[in-house]
Amino acid sequence: MPARLAPPPTENATRREFLALLAAGGLLTACGTPPAGPGPAATRTVTDLSGRTVDIPADPRRIVALDPNRVITDLVALGIVPVGATTNPTNPGGAFAETLDGGADGMERVGATGEADLERVAALAPDLIFHATDYQEIPVERLEAIAPTIVYPRAPSGLLEPVRWLGGLLGREARAASVEQELRDALAGARDAIGLAGRRVAVVNLGNYEPGPVVSVAAPGTNVGEFAELLGATVVPTTIDGTAVGRGTFTEISVELLPSVLADAEFVIGLRYGGSAENDRLFAARAEDPLWRAVPAVAAGEVAYLDIQRAGGNIGVAGVRLALDDLVSQRA
Repeated sequence: MPARLAPPPTENATRREFLALLAAGGLLTACGTPPAGPGPAATRTVTDLSGRTVDIPADPRRIVALDPNRVITDLVALGIVPVGATTNPTNPGGAFAETLDGGADGMERVGATGEADLERVAALAPDLIFHATDYQEIPVERLEAIAPTIVYPRAPSGLLEPVRWLGGLLGREARAASVEQELRDALAGARDAIGLAGRRVAVVNLGNYEPGPVVSVAAPGTNVGEFAELLGATVVPTTIDGTAVGRGTFTEISVELLPSVLADAEFVIGLRYGGSAENDRLFAARAEDPLWRAVPAVAAGEVAYLDIQRAGGNIGVAGVRLALDDLVSQRA
């Protein structure tokens, strides 16, 4: 049986004492104890998304990201490769996100999201930890005993807001602005080829579940709605059965209502989950549903199918670029 992590330090114990305790138990030797660095580094005070005020290194060099995907991938986009990160079981093969490519080189896996191994985290001697609380139940004090910790439920909503947030936290505002501009330029360059500017576009999550009585329709302001809006489209519907839909929400509707609810849409984006043969089977069954095929735009061939992880920004800005390339190829 592997050694278990020691209890968190008492109120009077220091982080250094805690790490020394781990070292004494042999828990810092598996990955090698990093060489001693220079004296105390400069810090900056930030407020995380949980409302906590945290003193973090002004220039963190050893970040561990306990996150399903987004923060990990956008850290890499900002030129910061975490020394360790969790993997997402829903990614193909349960690995790091596909958008990392070689960006994951040197990044150690510390367990699946929700099952992070704190012994391995401590062994990496991080100087900053990102902790997505919606995906795991780890007491914050246990992480704070290892390193300053940024706590957040999940990355901010929106295609671009997460990378802006990270850039502001880590003093990488200029790089974040460049990443954003590169995406905007790519979207603008593809507008003519895609041909959605000025058109009414509906976005429907076909899901990775057995075809059933409901699907969900994206309102304006959702991540995938923003994707369409950045291409110049107007996202519809804005009302369902006479009731305004909430901006930034998905609304579940009966499959039987699809043809009428989406009657005004000139183009439809159907969202799917990739990564497995089972997901492909479920998508194919939904896409062949006669009620889906009866949606006027779908019947006219004015439809494209995109991976929700990419188009929704779940795997970072690089994933949005993949969704853009996929849409261009389907519209060619």
